[in-house]
Amino acid sequence: MGCAVYVVRTHSVDRVEVDHSPATSPNRMLELVARYAVGVKGLMQQTGQWKPQLTSTMLDGSDNLARSDADALRVLILKGWMNDAWPSESDLASIATKNDSLKRDVEVIRSMKTMQGQVDEDAWKRLVLRHGWIVRLARAQADEGNAAGREFLVTQATGTAMALLIGGMMGMLAAVAGVVVMFLAISRIRSGKIQFTLVPRTRETGGFCWRVLRFI
Repeated sequence: MGCAVYVVRTHSVDRVEVDHSPATSPNRMLELVARYAVGVKGLMQQTGQWKPQLTSTMLDGSDNLARSDADALRVLILKGWMNDAWPSESDLASIATKNDSLKRDVEVIRSMKTMQGQVDEDAWKRLVLRHGWIVRLARAQADEGNAAGREFLVTQATGTAMALLIGGMMGMLAAVAGVVVMFLAISRIRSGKIQFTLVPRTRETGGFCWRVLRFI
């Protein structure tokens, strides 16, 4: 038992000494915003309506969702995709100074650009585990010759954008329908077409309840 405890403690100390950075995981809300922005851009490009000036509108509020240094890297990748421009070296270097883990992330991203999307499989799995879907944008952007890979990401994002747009429209329709029903009910009550009265409940339940006497 003592030997086992010693081994566990030794390994824990080794991990702390190698990387003092806090653990991170994908920011799902930021990822949703990224999918929506990329999807809307893809849809508008298909219809010939996309304009570079729309980028700032699509990214409005994304900085507010960046709650950590890791999120700052994700926003930087997203902006690069939306602007069709690889993140500047100065911005990447600034993020790399934040902690050891982000320095390692930036090194992998730089390597992807140099190697046109090629990356060590273990390093890639670690990057996806830490940053999620957004980091796939960087790899697709680095691999300029892989049009199919870029199209696949845009298709994924388009599906998310369509779902959000349809969901928003359904929510608006439901809200409008609710308001219409409410006004119809109020008008019928005022005209006497709907009448209510209080009636006592059973002895077991007690109290009173509303009962509709008339409905026209």
